[in-house]
Amino acid sequence: MLLVPAITAAASRAPRRGRAIKREFLSVKDPAATFDDLCAAVTTLEDTERTARRVMGGAHPITTGIELSLRNARAVLHRSETSRT
Repeated sequence: MLLVPAITAAASRAPRRGRAIKREFLSVKDPAATFDDLCAAVTTLEDTERTARRVMGGAHPITTGIELSLRNARAVLHRSETSRT
């Protein structure tokens, strides 16, 4: 069955993915983060949120935490966009 190798492969990437998510979240909180850093953080969080929703469901605490981080990151990005103009 194809599903088992896909899940195994995803699980083996999980620790690295977790570090990437944390790095992206920290770049959002960094006052020295560039606009490109913020865009990359939002993109990473959007991808992660879709995956978490598909794998764990929308009510799972990890998924809701990612959604909150994504909302915050989008707000920071929006503020950054408006301050650039």
